[in-house]
Amino acid sequence: MPMDDPLEVTYNPSFEDLLQHQCPKVAFFHIGKTAGTSIQVALSRYLSDTKIKLYEYHCYDANLRIADLASRLDSLPELSIVVSVREPLARWISAWNWDCYKLSIDHSFVDSWPELKASLLAYQSCPALVDGLRRDEPGAKVVANYGHMYMGHSWYLHSQIVSSFKECHMNVVTFEHLGQDLLATINQIRARFGYPLICSIDLPREKTDYQSHAVGFPFASVNELSSPQVDFMKDKILCADYQAIRCLSQQVGQWPMGCEVATG
Repeated sequence: MPMDDPLEVTYNPSFEDLLQHQCPKVAFFHIGKTAGTSIQVALSRYLSDTKIKLYEYHCYDANLRIADLASRLDSLPELSIVVSVREPLARWISAWNWDCYKLSIDHSFVDSWPELKASLLAYQSCPALVDGLRRDEPGAKVVANYGHMYMGHSWYLHSQIVSSFKECHMNVVTFEHLGQDLLATINQIRARFGYPLICSIDLPREKTDYQSHAVGFPFASVNELSSPQVDFMKDKILCADYQAIRCLSQQVGQWPMGCEVATG
């Protein structure tokens, strides 16, 4: 098992950043609330004995930088791509939990955005927000267009972008079968660049206990939504995310174990 210091990670690199190093590269497209931090830590740890450069695309302008990368892939034949995915509705609810909890404790930020503050007060539970979206209420859209709720699979990888990666070496890691997919991904990358395979990994667990420290916050689960609410979210709000998942499944030819639960 690799025992070297973890690989340094470069965040949201420009295309020019990638061209600076003539060595194998791994670009990790970290979609929020898909166990991406755990995946990034594992990649950094279990590729630490290699000469691979590790890059992570997450939030901010990551979607624009991924689109730029997709348009110029011919210059990077030594690139491997890793994408983290999760069943889109479960990912969105996890994003609601995370985003709204963080906003509930960051009073200075919320106070500086009166429209968001008023909207958060109007929709204090996930089912209430979904009902507001069903009624096409502007305040509900303000909340849903914030943070990881807004930046889902299709924000990073819409169908046209996915098709650009057709000739790339791409691995998909699913939240639903994280350990199996991650070990397979690490070994495929190691094999591609001539490094010995590893037998197992200790799966990092990042951000898994934050809910235990939040007293009284109304964390949500999929089971709290009614069937009409679930259908609305899948058909109207998250349809592009499900389409992105379907395009990814066609791209890689066969999902790693567990991805069948994420195709909608």
